[in-house]
This record gives sequence, C-alpha cells and structure tokens, in this order.
Amino acid sequence: QFDLVLCNDCLYVPDLHKALLETICSSLSLDGIALICFSLHMTAPKPQIFGFFDLARSLGLQVDAFGERQLPSRCANMPPERSYVYAYTMRRVHIVD
Repeated sequence: QFDLVLCNDCLYVPDLHKALLETICSSLSLDGIALICFSLHMTAPKPQIFGFFDLARSLGLQVDAFGERQLPSRCANMPPERSYVYAYTMRRVHIVD
C-alpha cells in the first residue's frame, strides 16, 4: 500500500468510478492520501463526474477540495471549461474510540 496515490484526469467515464475507487482504496495505506486532479471532458454531465466524490464518501473516505485553477487552453477551439483543473484530496476516515 502507498502513502500517496496520484490520480490525474481519470474521472471522465462515470461508469468506471466505482472500480477506480476500489483500486484507490486497496492501494492507499491507512494514513495515506490520494490526490485527484481532473478537468471536465464533456463526456458526462457535471453532476455525474462530481458524483465520484459522493461515492468516495459512501465508501468511508474523507474528501476535501484542494484547489482549482483555470489553465491556458491547449487549442484555440477548446472551451475554457475543458482546461479548468479541479484538485481534491481523499483519505481514510479514522474513527477515534
């Protein structure tokens, strides 16, 4: 298991969110942190993409917004939202007795 799991640009297929979260959970050490960075690819409605984090919470992960930033577009015909980057952290929730 790993102290840091990096996930970059992996949320654009909502049908794979559960499998991705299962992989993250099985790879994350007890005190580890996952950094999830992504932009919207317009492959699914925004609520479905952000539903990844609701599913993560339902699996016992703490989800926190880390930051977001508009980056320059790579192509003249690319909509600005396509190069807007979101970053979140996820970690296991520790229950204190």
